Amino acid sequence: MKIVKTNAARAGRFKVGLLLLVALLWFILGGPFYIIGPEEVGVVLTLGKYTSTEGSGFHFKWPWPLQVVYKTPVNVIQRLEIGFRTLSDNPPSYISFTNDAGMLAEAEILTGDENIVNCAVIVQYRIDNATDYQFNVRNPEGTLMDISEASLRMVIGDNAIDAVLTIGKLEIQNLVMDNIQEIADQYGLGVDIIAVQLMDV
Repeated sequence: MKIVKTNAARAGRFKVGLLLLVALLWFILGGPFYIIGPEEVGVVLTLGKYTSTEGSGFHFKWPWPLQVVYKTPVNVIQRLEIGFRTLSDNPPSYISFTNDAGMLAEAEILTGDENIVNCAVIVQYRIDNATDYQFNVRNPEGTLMDISEASLRMVIGDNAIDAVLTIGKLEIQNLVMDNIQEIADQYGLGVDIIAVQLMDV
C-alpha cells in the first residue's frame, strides 16, 4: 500500500514539475501577454496564418508556436538614405559619396544628356498597411530601397543636367515620389511615400 502511495505521490510531483517547466518556458518565450506601443500595431499569426491586427495596449496570446506577434511601427515617419548614411545624430556624423566608394556607386546617376551626377536623397515613408508590409515582400525595406534607387535613376535619366542641378529639382522630386508610390503599390508593399528630397547634387 505504501509503495502505491509513494508512486502516486512521485507521479503527482512529476506532473506539477512538468507544468511549472511548461509555464516557465512559456514566459521565457514571450509569455501569455504582449504590449503594443502607441506608435505600433501588432500583427497576430495563429498557427502560421494571419488572424488579427491589434492596436496599442496590453494583449494576451497563446504561447509560441501557436501564436506569434509582429510589432510594426505604423505611426512613425521612417526614412531611407540614398548616396549617404547617417552614422549618428549627436554629434552629426555621416558617410557620403564624397568619402565612401560604396556610397559613390549608389549615388552616381547618368542624366538624359549623358552627364554623371552624384545625388544624396532622402525618401520619407510611413507604413500604411502592417499586414501587407510584413507578408507581401520578403525584405520590405530593402525592396523599397531598390524601388527608390530605380525610380531616381529613371527620372534623372529623363532630364538634362541643368534641370537636375537647378530649376527642375522640385519637379524631379515629385516625379520620383509618384513613381516610388506607384511601384510600391504594385508590389503591395503597404507603404505611403511622404516625401522625396534631393539633399546634395
